[in-house]
Amino acid sequence: MIPQLRTVINIVLKFLDKDTFGNCLYRWSKEILSTLNEQCTHIGIDGKALRATSKSGSKKSSLCLLTAWASDHELVLVQQKVDTKSNEKTAVPELLNSLDLKNSIVTIDAIACELKNADLIVSKQGYYILALKKNNKHIYQQVSERFAQIKPQLIKMSILTSEVDESKPVFISVIWLVNPRILIPSIRNHWSIENKLHCTGDPVEIRCRF
Repeated sequence: MIPQLRTVINIVLKFLDKDTFGNCLYRWSKEILSTLNEQCTHIGIDGKALRATSKSGSKKSSLCLLTAWASDHELVLVQQKVDTKSNEKTAVPELLNSLDLKNSIVTIDAIACELKNADLIVSKQGYYILALKKNNKHIYQQVSERFAQIKPQLIKMSILTSEVDESKPVFISVIWLVNPRILIPSIRNHWSIENKLHCTGDPVEIRCRF
């Protein structure tokens, strides 16, 4: 990029109202998705600390952005700065509230696996797939106990084998009640936010540092 042009772009972006600009981008993104007439849109939500943005000697001072990503179209719907005194866990509900989730499948990492987020997604007529880890003790225990109850039935129905690897990732979701065939593809699609957005951004951030 021509240095003078880069300077002009930086000046323009510096004086733009970020909230107004963000709302314009979101409306534009929604307009694009509305023309596709799809039955369900997959939205992956994930946060990322940007490289070379932390203050010397303070790892927690990095700029962290929480992103809503339409994986099927590789389109960023919303990006929200996570407050330095907060974290992804507390920022997720605010991001969800800003989105139109009707008929959307929302996938989120284990850090935001909370009942209030699941209820919020359902209240906005969406479907959730939330990763679950053992550090979420209460929900994990409930899921484990329920799984132990139905495991013999699943084996009898040949849905599971007698040797189940319980170290595999665990997810809780309502989508299997609607269309179980899109459950696994939606879980796989969640990682496109890492492979097609975060990872491609790293080289740019490193280059900008120098």
